[in-house]
Amino acid sequence: SAAMKLPSITEEKLGSKLLLVVDECHRAGASEMRKVFKVNRKYELGLSATPEREDSEEEKNGIIFNGNYNDSLLGREIGPLIYEMTLKQAFDVLFLRIIPHVYFAG
Repeated sequence: SAAMKLPSITEEKLGSKLLLVVDECHRAGASEMRKVFKVNRKYELGLSATPEREDSEEEKNGIIFNGNYNDSLLGREIGPLIYEMTLKQAFDVLFLRIIPHVYFAG
């Protein structure tokens, strides 16, 4: 996978000049995906539009550590949260809208 090959490719080509952008970073705690953090980099940016979940999947993936993001895998590897928006805030500023739909069965 790309996560497995990335460290050797970037070290060879870029050295420590890399900006690592981790899209869907809420998945980066999974055992295969966390290999991406072995990359030598100067900067990192994590992006996620996934609401926080209440199940233990995040705990298993190392995202939550004693309920403190900064002590989690993502907090240590990507850094502090810079911006956060709740679902309610997204609706309030019209980033999101409820779209009526009609379901047809058959």
